[in-house]
Amino acid sequence: MTKRIWRIRQRSKFVELARHGKRARVGVITITWLVEPSSGKNKPQLAYSTGKQVGPSVVRNRVRRKLQAIMSELAPSLASGFYLVKAGPKSSEIHFDDIRGNVWIALQRLGALPKEDEAQSKSLTQ
Repeated sequence: MTKRIWRIRQRSKFVELARHGKRARVGVITITWLVEPSSGKNKPQLAYSTGKQVGPSVVRNRVRRKLQAIMSELAPSLASGFYLVKAGPKSSEIHFDDIRGNVWIALQRLGALPKEDEAQSKSLTQ
Protein backbone atom coordinates (compact mmCIF):
# COMPACT_ATOMS: atom_id res chain seq x y z
CA MET A 1 0.00 0.00 0.00
CA THR A 2 1.40 3.38 -0.95
CA LYS A 3 1.13 6.38 1.28
CA ARG A 4 0.21 9.65 -0.37
CA ILE A 5 2.30 12.75 0.24
CA TRP A 6 0.49 16.05 0.64
CA ARG A 7 1.87 19.56 0.17
CA ILE A 8 2.10 22.15 2.91
CA ARG A 9 0.13 25.20 1.84
CA GLN A 10 -0.57 27.17 5.04
CA ARG A 11 1.88 29.85 6.07
CA SER A 12 1.15 29.03 9.71
CA LYS A 13 2.67 25.56 9.23
CA PHE A 14 5.86 27.08 7.84
CA VAL A 15 6.07 29.34 10.89
CA GLU A 16 5.51 26.36 13.21
CA LEU A 17 8.19 24.38 11.37
CA ALA A 18 10.67 27.21 11.83
CA ARG A 19 9.88 27.66 15.53
CA HIS A 20 9.23 24.15 16.81
CA GLY A 21 10.50 21.70 14.20
CA LYS A 22 13.37 19.28 14.75
CA ARG A 23 16.23 19.74 12.26
CA ALA A 24 18.80 17.37 10.85
CA ARG A 25 21.48 18.35 8.36
CA VAL A 26 23.51 15.88 6.33
CA GLY A 27 25.76 17.29 3.63
CA VAL A 28 23.81 19.83 1.61
CA ILE A 29 20.40 18.54 2.75
CA THR A 30 18.53 19.94 5.75
CA ILE A 31 15.23 18.41 6.84
CA THR A 32 12.94 20.01 9.41
CA TRP A 33 10.20 17.79 10.86
CA LEU A 34 7.25 18.82 13.00
CA VAL A 35 5.11 16.13 14.56
CA GLU A 36 1.46 17.16 14.58
CA PRO A 37 -0.23 15.42 17.53
CA SER A 38 -3.72 16.49 16.47
CA SER A 39 -3.20 15.14 12.97
CA GLY A 40 -4.86 11.74 12.98
CA LYS A 41 -4.85 11.61 9.20
CA ASN A 42 -1.52 9.73 9.10
CA LYS A 43 -0.27 11.57 6.08
CA PRO A 44 3.08 13.29 5.70
CA GLN A 45 2.91 16.84 4.38
CA LEU A 46 5.97 18.18 2.58
CA ALA A 47 7.46 21.40 1.29
CA TYR A 48 10.72 21.88 -0.59
CA SER A 49 13.14 24.78 -0.53
CA THR A 50 15.87 25.36 -3.10
CA GLY A 51 17.35 28.82 -2.83
CA LYS A 52 18.80 30.93 -5.61
CA GLN A 53 22.30 29.94 -4.49
CA VAL A 54 21.60 26.46 -5.91
CA GLY A 55 21.55 27.93 -9.41
CA PRO A 56 19.20 29.27 -12.06
CA SER A 57 15.56 28.18 -12.08
CA VAL A 58 16.18 25.20 -14.37
CA VAL A 59 18.79 23.83 -11.97
CA ARG A 60 16.67 24.55 -8.88
CA ASN A 61 13.69 22.75 -10.42
CA ARG A 62 15.85 19.75 -11.30
CA VAL A 63 17.09 19.53 -7.70
CA ARG A 64 13.51 19.90 -6.39
CA ARG A 65 12.32 17.08 -8.68
CA LYS A 66 15.12 14.86 -7.35
CA LEU A 67 14.02 15.59 -3.79
CA GLN A 68 10.38 14.86 -4.68
CA ALA A 69 11.36 11.53 -6.23
CA ILE A 70 13.35 10.56 -3.16
CA MET A 71 10.61 11.53 -0.73
CA SER A 72 7.91 9.74 -2.74
CA GLU A 73 10.10 6.62 -2.65
CA LEU A 74 10.35 6.90 1.13
CA ALA A 75 6.69 7.92 1.64
CA PRO A 76 5.37 4.51 2.77
CA SER A 77 7.85 4.57 5.67
CA LEU A 78 7.52 8.24 6.67
CA ALA A 79 5.93 9.14 9.96
CA SER A 80 3.05 11.58 9.77
CA GLY A 81 3.81 15.23 10.29
CA PHE A 82 5.14 18.24 8.42
CA TYR A 83 8.47 18.19 6.59
CA LEU A 84 10.54 20.95 5.04
CA VAL A 85 13.32 19.59 2.81
CA LYS A 86 16.00 22.17 1.96
CA ALA A 87 18.74 21.80 -0.62
CA GLY A 88 21.98 23.69 -0.06
CA PRO A 89 24.07 25.60 -2.61
CA LYS A 90 26.16 22.65 -3.88
CA SER A 91 23.21 20.24 -4.21
CA SER A 92 23.13 20.54 -8.00
CA GLU A 93 26.65 19.06 -8.18
CA ILE A 94 25.87 15.97 -6.12
CA HIS A 95 24.81 12.63 -7.60
CA PHE A 96 21.22 11.45 -7.06
CA ASP A 97 22.26 8.42 -4.97
CA ASP A 98 24.33 10.62 -2.64
CA ILE A 99 21.39 12.97 -2.13
CA ARG A 100 19.12 9.98 -1.43
CA GLY A 101 21.60 8.69 1.16
CA ASN A 102 21.79 12.11 2.83
CA VAL A 103 17.99 12.39 2.97
CA TRP A 104 17.70 8.89 4.43
CA ILE A 105 20.31 9.57 7.12
CA ALA A 106 18.67 12.89 8.04
CA LEU A 107 15.25 11.23 8.37
CA GLN A 108 16.79 8.49 10.53
CA ARG A 109 18.37 11.09 12.82
CA LEU A 110 15.03 12.82 13.21
CA GLY A 111 13.27 9.56 14.01
CA ALA A 112 10.89 9.99 11.07
CA LEU A 113 11.76 6.57 9.63
CA PRO A 114 11.52 3.27 11.48
CA LYS A 115 14.78 1.62 12.47
CA GLU A 116 15.95 -0.61 9.64
CA ASP A 117 18.56 -3.32 9.50
CA GLU A 118 22.21 -2.41 8.81
CA ALA A 119 22.23 -3.93 5.31
CA GLN A 120 19.55 -1.59 3.99
CA SER A 121 21.10 1.48 5.58
CA LYS A 122 24.49 0.68 4.03
CA SER A 123 22.95 0.10 0.59
CA LEU A 124 21.17 3.49 0.69
CA THR A 125 24.16 5.45 1.94
CA GLN A 126 26.69 4.03 -0.53
